Amino acid sequence: MGYWPKYKEQLISKYPPTEVLRRLEITVKPVKKQSFHNQKLDGEEQELFLFNGLISEKGFSISKVVDKPDNFLPLINGKVLPFEQGSRVLVQYSLFKSVNWFFGFWFFLLLALTLIAYIEKQAIYWLVVPVIVQVCSYILVVARFKKGIVDSRKELIKLIC
Repeated sequence: MGYWPKYKEQLISKYPPTEVLRRLEITVKPVKKQSFHNQKLDGEEQELFLFNGLISEKGFSISKVVDKPDNFLPLINGKVLPFEQGSRVLVQYSLFKSVNWFFGFWFFLLLALTLIAYIEKQAIYWLVVPVIVQVCSYILVVARFKKGIVDSRKELIKLIC
């Protein structure tokens, strides 16, 4: 996986590329048609979309539909390629750019606090606390991202394999 949460894999499907894309189109809610129908309001039935995103002939960019906000939900980018008696789906899971930007901002803020404490010759407590907070934040991001991958991957495999 490397230092920053990102995961790549290759899935082999028994379906041809056109069928894989058709199956995705059926279960992916286009980004331009977002609504509150996925939430149960006033006893309305829930729509049956598994993912939100975009599907094209070149590939797809989707994320799992969730009931509650989840900042660590993976963005799934993929390409569908022809393969012997089926198709090969190249999939990459990554965090949304907004999460990356926020975590980068948080990292540099805590780094600045550590440097200020070091320059001002503060107690060791003020040097260590920001580092501990940053390490805990990183562990939380990686753990939640891995859980998001497991959940999204399970639905994607059921759909295309």
